[in-house]
Amino acid sequence: MTKTRSGSFLVQLATTAALPLVLVWPQVGLRAEVVIMNGVNGSNGANGVPSPGNPDGQPGGPGGPATALAGGRFPTGRATTNSATATGGNGGAGGNAATNGTGGAGGAGGAASASATTVTFFGGAAADAAAAGGNGGAGGLPAPSTGGPPPALSGGSGGGAGGAADASSAASSLGNGAVTSSASATGGAGGANSSASVPGGAGGSGTAVASGSSGTGAVAVSASLTGGAGGAGNGAPGGPGAAADLDNAATGSTRGTLSLTQTAIAGAGGSADMANAGAGGAASSTLTLRGGSAARLVLTTVATGGAGGDGGGGGSAGAAGNASAVSDGALNGSGRVSSTATATAGASGGQFLAAGPSGVASAQGAAANVDGSVAATAEAGVSETGADDPIAEAGATAGGGSAALVPPLVAGQAVANAALTPGGPAIGGGAMSGAAACCENQTFTDAADFTFTTAARERLSLAILGQTVAGTGLGAMSFEVTVDGRVAVAETFTSLSAAERFFSPRTLNLGVVGRGSQTVDVAYAITTGAFNDTLNGFGFDFTVRDPPVPEPATWAMMLLGFAALGYAGYLRSSTLRRSNVFVLSTPGD
Repeated sequence: MTKTRSGSFLVQLATTAALPLVLVWPQVGLRAEVVIMNGVNGSNGANGVPSPGNPDGQPGGPGGPATALAGGRFPTGRATTNSATATGGNGGAGGNAATNGTGGAGGAGGAASASATTVTFFGGAAADAAAAGGNGGAGGLPAPSTGGPPPALSGGSGGGAGGAADASSAASSLGNGAVTSSASATGGAGGANSSASVPGGAGGSGTAVASGSSGTGAVAVSASLTGGAGGAGNGAPGGPGAAADLDNAATGSTRGTLSLTQTAIAGAGGSADMANAGAGGAASSTLTLRGGSAARLVLTTVATGGAGGDGGGGGSAGAAGNASAVSDGALNGSGRVSSTATATAGASGGQFLAAGPSGVASAQGAAANVDGSVAATAEAGVSETGADDPIAEAGATAGGGSAALVPPLVAGQAVANAALTPGGPAIGGGAMSGAAACCENQTFTDAADFTFTTAARERLSLAILGQTVAGTGLGAMSFEVTVDGRVAVAETFTSLSAAERFFSPRTLNLGVVGRGSQTVDVAYAITTGAFNDTLNGFGFDFTVRDPPVPEPATWAMMLLGFAALGYAGYLRSSTLRRSNVFVLSTPGD
């Protein structure tokens, strides 16, 4: 363990006619506490001994836990910066088996817990907590029975589970100082394994919670959680990747600028040889803040699903993890609100015969107030056998989920939804809207970004599904679609009737793209205008589609077929003309 402290105090002596007075005044920024704790690694298990001894390998020892606390001793706020870091010990490896024996199980990774708290009367405050669970130990190698199967298909060793990680941070300035608070937790990876029945170790999960507050100072709060990867299997199934789930884990308050960020990254599934690979974990990051009096609110959520493990031999590839991100913010006052949600589904595992199922990604952002801006981004993983050899594309089911429905119009709120799901008739779907109360002239901006991979040349299109309208007019509206940086659609409107005609159900041609990574960006902005209506606003939903474009060889075959049909028709017409010739004869000729 390493633990350091540094700081100083200014002591002033003042006298009065009555009695001496001693003032102890903390010098802001000159005191910090840093605590680092590391768990002890588990011992390796002993190898098995041939008969007449015990042929079984012994299990590995568990990794030791680690707990780090910083700032808890200073409830009156002497410290301006406190940091706590905890790392769990790794599990020991299981012992290898002797003939006719079973390999020992790997030890579990040690848990880790880190907590940092900082409170100051004056000036800024910072707290940082980081926890990482220990990795699980590898299972011991089994040995075949005499004349039996190879080691990879016998025995019963197991990889150890990754250690859990928990992190929490809290920073507060009782005055108006700037505040930062960060909590990061990473689960340990599962241990590898060699057995036909016991999978690799599961990845470790965890929690992350962060908070911050100030009078009028800027407050930045961040909570991050990364799930551990599943252990690999050798003749055994791969371990599952850990899920990552954050729900309002970042909180804060101030009358200045408030920035809240949540990041959830799920663990990847373990690979496998001659068995089924592990599935990637699911990721979810949801952040909702309603109320408060901040001058500006910035919400950011990120969710990334775990990749499926690669399969080998007769086993199947692991399924990709789903991802969901929601960012929804609103203020009571007139502060500016910005809300961004980004979801990326995990890539499916590769396999010689077939890739694993792709993941589903959905993102929803909402911002409400006098001047709202919002962005939503969704990406879907691609089924592939190699990094540069995609065999299936990501897609979305039109009308599936909330992202493909016209969002409700709410006064002072902008909404942008986006979703990608694999295997559907479309790449993605989304919806956008913005609305203002009576007589208010407000501007709202929405954006939805789709990143996907095409396996062949395809003609992209955007289908407008429907619209919702409130009020009798609008100030201005713009709509733009870009494909890989190229502007495919750009429209502006100054009347409500023109916008209603354009956003009636229709299909817009976005052009042809080749094989590889593609990006479609949809941007929308509306200025409501100060109309005398209870509510003024406009919303619509859409899908991005990709019918395949025939390759040049296909075109050639089609043209050859048309030519053959034409020639057959020509021969038939010639035969008919010859059959219409009559020969007349008279008796006696």
